[in-house]
Amino acid sequence: MNANPPNYQEFATMWQTEHLRRKTNPAAPKDEWVYINFVQLFIKKNPTASQSTIHTAWDIERKKQKETAVAIIQKYKTNIY
Repeated sequence: MNANPPNYQEFATMWQTEHLRRKTNPAAPKDEWVYINFVQLFIKKNPTASQSTIHTAWDIERKKQKETAVAIIQKYKTNIY
């Protein structure tokens, strides 16, 4: 803020405004939260799922993502050489 930080009231007002805005328009999930996002969506779809079921589903998802990534890499490797 160009060496002019907000006072407590200004910060509180900004925080409340942002909090209300994100209730209706949530921030996009970050890529590094992929596991947390997966678990949250899985539990929404499967509310009675056990921890082992969630873990198994995550392992399956990771394997699918790995296969996709390897296929893309192989495609580019064969096109380059």
